[in-house]
Amino acid sequence: MKRFFKTLILVATLTLFFAIPVNASTVGLNKDFIITYSKQQIQLKVTGTHKKVKWSSNKQKTVKVNKKGKITALKNGKAVITAKIGKKKYKCNVTVMSKKKIEKKLTKISDNFDNFYSETTDTNSYSSIEDSLIILDRLTKPNKFLNSLQGKKYRAFKTGYRDAVEQLNNIKICFVKMLKYYDNPESFDEFYFYDLYDDYYACLFKLWDAKMAMLYAY
Repeated sequence: MKRFFKTLILVATLTLFFAIPVNASTVGLNKDFIITYSKQQIQLKVTGTHKKVKWSSNKQKTVKVNKKGKITALKNGKAVITAKIGKKKYKCNVTVMSKKKIEKKLTKISDNFDNFYSETTDTNSYSSIEDSLIILDRLTKPNKFLNSLQGKKYRAFKTGYRDAVEQLNNIKICFVKMLKYYDNPESFDEFYFYDLYDDYYACLFKLWDAKMAMLYAY
């Protein structure tokens, strides 16, 4: 009888194990939106499958793609790159912009960080700290343009941007502590706040250096 129950339990366990569905790898493109400039080459890949992929561009004169998924930006404009596997299609939207237009947008992003100083110089009152937090929330939102921008030329700028945002998030934490200070002054570490501010300045200098390097690259 004991052997019977052991066998029954084993069969039930194996049945349950094989009945549980195994999640297949999600098939898709490694990029679904790209912003770049003329003559730039970018490798697209289909992840989650080893099946044969047929690549195509709806505007070959704007962005061409080879049989291995490498795209080449030819002129300003927009194109859709399609990866076809069987009957399934996966698409990547590509926007080719002039370097001048890209750098104008990057300068505006950098200027927004520079303006942070003039807009948050007064942190001596509860209301001014709340206003600063609103500005910080705006500056630390994900930037779709930068996330989509591709090209070795702008890697340093993007690194500086990420470093600055990281420090802004640290300052946000510190500002929240400052708000608590008004209820309990002993809970606020003033030296910690100024250390964070120094780190933020260091990140802004990195961002400025990256921007200047970009502007003087050609």
